[in-house]
Amino acid sequence: AVDFGEDWFKALQDEMHEPGQMHRKLWEFCVIAQAVKERMRPGDKAIGFGVGHEPLPSLFAKWGIDTLATDAPEGGEWAKSMQHVDGKEALFRMWCPEENRDRYLRFTPWDMNSEMHNLPKFRFIWSSSACEHLGGLGETIRFLVASSQRLTEDGIALHTTEASLTERGFHSHN
Repeated sequence: AVDFGEDWFKALQDEMHEPGQMHRKLWEFCVIAQAVKERMRPGDKAIGFGVGHEPLPSLFAKWGIDTLATDAPEGGEWAKSMQHVDGKEALFRMWCPEENRDRYLRFTPWDMNSEMHNLPKFRFIWSSSACEHLGGLGETIRFLVASSQRLTEDGIALHTTEASLTERGFHSHN
């Protein structure tokens, strides 16, 4: 909750034109964006898994990060939701210059449970609350390991997921 009052957080929230409500997804977007802002340079390659309608692909393209955004293939369960995207145009935000979108933003449908050996290497890999939709803890671990193998030597991965802490301990929403 403290992050919502921090200058870095407010600046990113404003840059993404995200409403000022205190919400877990906004926190995830800002934390992921701050990691990119601190560690990436224009021209670096990033991939986002299960991006839906999040603002991060457009933000990274605005910053000159070569961004591949993915979401579940058409026909999947998420295609029925208002969160799913099926193309680059659905990712575009008006505050991202069109020339940056055209140069730095790409989209491909991707099943996060599929093999990743044919993907190139990336300096940054992210997902925001997508892992809990993979089917279970085993599938999540497999995805995290497989996707981390697509990192460059100096690359980083940042994945957020929903979890509950109770008196009985940690419970993932997988």
